[in-house]
Amino acid sequence: MSTSVDAVLYLAEKWKGQRDLIVDVYNSFQPLARGYRVKYQDSLCATYISALFIRLGATSIVPPECGAMQLARNMDALGRYHEKDKCDPAPGDIIFFDWQGDSWIDHVGIVTEVKNNIVVYSHIPSYSVKVNEILKSSQHIRGYARPEYDTDDTPAPEVPSGEITVGDLVAVKNGASWYNGYNIPRYVFDLTWEVIAVRGDRVVLGADTTGRYNIQSPIHASDLSKVKTNASGDNGDNGDEDKLSSSTITDMAKAVIRGEFGNGLTRRIRLGQYYDQVQAEVNRLLGK
Repeated sequence: MSTSVDAVLYLAEKWKGQRDLIVDVYNSFQPLARGYRVKYQDSLCATYISALFIRLGATSIVPPECGAMQLARNMDALGRYHEKDKCDPAPGDIIFFDWQGDSWIDHVGIVTEVKNNIVVYSHIPSYSVKVNEILKSSQHIRGYARPEYDTDDTPAPEVPSGEITVGDLVAVKNGASWYNGYNIPRYVFDLTWEVIAVRGDRVVLGADTTGRYNIQSPIHASDLSKVKTNASGDNGDNGDEDKLSSSTITDMAKAVIRGEFGNGLTRRIRLGQYYDQVQAEVNRLLGK
């Protein structure tokens, strides 16, 4: 299964500050590359890139690998790797580095933005996912690989802004079909899905809130309805009624750290309108 640039960049943004999750995602894919199970204390630059595509079900376009040099070889075998003087970087490209100047690729990241002569990239330099910048002309850049992403060059139709956006939780309306007209399996209608990309009225659904499925499938925005996650059933604007004491927020954050609210979308659903407050307190308690 292929995937879109938007989906990969959204996940890279969502994984900022993560480390252990990336190891878990990588090790969940079988068979492990070269039979090696990645450890939490390992250098994780290539593991991170591989985990992005594992999580999105797109290992056919980026075969999993935990070593930067071998990842470059994998992409070269697919005809997708190019030395830096033979390509112009774009968001979604995998960027390879030779920091030691010995012609050995020793680090890797993913390009999130290109600003004139500056390349912005997401990577794991040491402990967790971060974003850095580097000059396009830097001698430390060895090359780029451009995965075979899904593309859609048709003009994006206009839709009212603010209706469906990346990160929304949505349900599929009964009677809907996929963007290409194909029938939708019954289970899709029964679950709640996260939006991972929006282009006009073309919306790409990612994982469901149970974490069981990751469908990476486009659908018309008009065939979706937003799912409200707070207890009151409105849009979370109840004035003072939505305010929790700092001690309650701290208690909830400690429960999150203990794993009582789950991870990812499950945590977001369970915390509802308090997600941002509690997650900020989680980050404070963990020193992030």
